[in-house]
Amino acid sequence: MKKLVILFLLISILLTACAQDSFKNNQVYLVERDGDHEVSDFQGLIDTQGKIPFLEADLGFAHSENLNEKILINVAPHGTKAFFMERLAKEQLDQVFLGQYNEQVNLYEYDLEKDSLRLIAEQIPFITKTSWNNDGSLIAFNGGNRLMIYDTKRGRFLMEHILRTDPVSYFFWSHNDNRIYSEHPDQVNGSIYYINLQKKVEAYEIRGNLYLKGQLDDNLFYGTRWIGLEEENNSETIKDNIYTVIVDSQNNIVKVIGKGIFRDAYKKSVILVGTNNFGLNYIPNIDKPEEVVKLSSEYIYDVKFVNQGNLAYITKNNNLDSNLFTLHLVNANGREVKSIDISGSRFSLFPNGKRGFVSGFKEEVVDFTTNEITSVNEDFTPNESLSKTIRGAVDLLYKNAVYGYNDWQIARKYFAEQENNEQWAFLKEKSTKANIPPYKVDISLLEEDIDQASATITINISIIESTGDEYQDKYTLKLVKKNNDWLVIEKSDG
Repeated sequence: MKKLVILFLLISILLTACAQDSFKNNQVYLVERDGDHEVSDFQGLIDTQGKIPFLEADLGFAHSENLNEKILINVAPHGTKAFFMERLAKEQLDQVFLGQYNEQVNLYEYDLEKDSLRLIAEQIPFITKTSWNNDGSLIAFNGGNRLMIYDTKRGRFLMEHILRTDPVSYFFWSHNDNRIYSEHPDQVNGSIYYINLQKKVEAYEIRGNLYLKGQLDDNLFYGTRWIGLEEENNSETIKDNIYTVIVDSQNNIVKVIGKGIFRDAYKKSVILVGTNNFGLNYIPNIDKPEEVVKLSSEYIYDVKFVNQGNLAYITKNNNLDSNLFTLHLVNANGREVKSIDISGSRFSLFPNGKRGFVSGFKEEVVDFTTNEITSVNEDFTPNESLSKTIRGAVDLLYKNAVYGYNDWQIARKYFAEQENNEQWAFLKEKSTKANIPPYKVDISLLEEDIDQASATITINISIIESTGDEYQDKYTLKLVKKNNDWLVIEKSDG
């Protein structure tokens, strides 16, 4: 009996050792089928030209009369079907003071041979990513943290009962089309959806931590993997980092690209975002992953390769007078050539990569061949008089409460100067600077009571910093109107 116990312990130790990454001489080692490898072992040249993700076929049918006002989002590999979305009337725009509102669309399937259009989904989030499986029978749609999988042969959606309530922010198909790897808003490697089994598996239920994220060519794929790093001068401290890697069809690692989360690829170029979507790195050539172009440290709402391998990405506009975003246009060398104020935080890309459709109240259309806005909807203009005061006040209150930041001149813009105003008394103190990390703020309306000269507004506030710290709160603000400007006279929590 004693011998059996000893044998069991030895087997357990061996299995544990084989299941973990190894660390030697401050280098990263990955335990794969071939044994231990240093990161430097994966730095050779990749013999491929990579894929161009854009469709080169004639898309003239998208402009026919019966498809007017609809946005083409994908065409089947065999060329007989296409999918369009149609924007719906804008609602609840005034309920978002800062951040992205959830635009709704209808989704259509178009038969090119029969010239027939069929509505397949109503009032779903604006779609920003689509992808076919290998044989072109299934297509997945993603937008507004919702994933939908459509079977074109049977004409129905799959796994709706599971996917309807699962927040999915990104996805990619497996090699054999049997499953979809997902990301959640707060989880880089999220749930895995098994199509044939109609089953969801969580990350903690599977062996290994490699998730496929994109495709380099027919045989090589991009993935993300947690890799342990042994910190210098402290052999007992282990820090986990997410890395983007290239793997073959058997999930063997061929090359380590670098720290960060895969977002898109064009030929041999790749885009990586940082933890919690803060920070953006562009690697023009995966054969030289050390030559990184750091594009931004801000929160990245959306990023894609566009026409001819140029890039487009979206950050928040720093001007709190309006709830706008900034579209950054970057050439293939990594140089920003233009920035444009837009009304939304995400965009859908025309299948040929030449146009983008912004999910915002102005419904901007961007021509990526000229880097110009070619269409704007001016039918709706938010009332910014009250909204800008709420944005500015919340921003200053957050910086003051968390970092002790004060700015008397800014406080005067948003708070009434009166002795019984607790916030004004607090903020009118001497201005102080603070080292504040990049952050993302969302402010939405819960309740409102507004008349001509006063208002009581209850708002929900969500803040996330690049450090990973998060803050959730609910404020009730009382405001008065003076000389056409709204000023806060009282703030209460809850």
